[in-house]
Amino acid sequence: MRAAWANVLARFGNLRTVFTVTSDGRVGRGVAAAGDATRATFARAEPADFFDVLCARLDLFDTVLTRLVVAVDRRETLLGVCFDHLVIDGTTVRMVLSALWAALRGEEPPDPPPLGDARFVRAELATAGSAEVDRILTYWRATTGGHHSYPAPHEGITRPAGVPARPETATVPVRLGGPTGLPAGRLGRAALLLSAVAVAFGRTTDGTAPRFVTLTQGARRAGRNQQRIAGFLSNWLLASVPVARSAAVGAGPAAQAMLAAMAAGDVHHAEVVRRLEPDRYGARYGPSTGLPPYSLFNYLQQLPEPRIDRGTGRTLTVPPVPGNILHGGLRVYGSEPEHGADVAVRVVADAGVYGAGFAAALAEAIVVATAP
Repeated sequence: MRAAWANVLARFGNLRTVFTVTSDGRVGRGVAAAGDATRATFARAEPADFFDVLCARLDLFDTVLTRLVVAVDRRETLLGVCFDHLVIDGTTVRMVLSALWAALRGEEPPDPPPLGDARFVRAELATAGSAEVDRILTYWRATTGGHHSYPAPHEGITRPAGVPARPETATVPVRLGGPTGLPAGRLGRAALLLSAVAVAFGRTTDGTAPRFVTLTQGARRAGRNQQRIAGFLSNWLLASVPVARSAAVGAGPAAQAMLAAMAAGDVHHAEVVRRLEPDRYGARYGPSTGLPPYSLFNYLQQLPEPRIDRGTGRTLTVPPVPGNILHGGLRVYGSEPEHGADVAVRVVADAGVYGAGFAAALAEAIVVATAP
């Protein structure tokens, strides 16, 4: 396993990224040698300590921002990979895991060699320093009704003072049937699910808010070459979705909201926070209760199955250990299989904000909202 991990680190330079801080406070970015990165990131653990070792804090500076952990007992082998989001996004996770499973089978990676993200990052920095950022900030102010970089789903949702985050998770299969007139492919299906989330949220809360405001995860990859870029291209975009009487009725407006969010996605969310609410800059790396109960919606392709020599393994669910913290108040993940079948929808809700059982109630309401 160590050799397979070394092959993956040699292939993906983004996983060997090291951030440094100079004496005058400037942040630099370098790349560690593959051998050094392997020694620093390959760890063994006892099965009872597996998740504690896997989710232990990753230092932000002067070290590689990933970790692979192996734990072996008489019945099974536990294998986990931890990444800091600064060096990877959902598209790159798929590429990395596909290469890792292939290396463990003694096969070549199924994808073409990855491309670096340096050119993309330079273009994004140039946009952040241009007049274009004013248009994007105007969109955020208008959509959130003020200088909000972490908007709540609607104004009535607040976090009670002194109440800690208590994440609850519910997972349900959802069949996304098709209203016509939506964008083709995954974007149309994502819009239908987002519409269902807006409908379901209205039905499981007080039901009076006309819109559901959420951050959405955007891959920001256009064309075949950008699909090969390994790094952190994804972004948190902002969408305001009308709460319709059904998912099918609201799917078209949800698609329009997603397209508007994508049009305002040329500046990273971190820069939006720095401009609109500088006191919250970097707050994602602090206690989750320091942020408003915002919502995040993510629709992505299912990760590759952990298939090695002896067959397909089972995917583990990370328990609520200290390194697995819920930021905000609500997250909804739609995971689409490569070939048809149901979409796996995972709802993570903060019981400290919404009350016990809200995650399960919202997940069931999403199923009802997508029913024919």
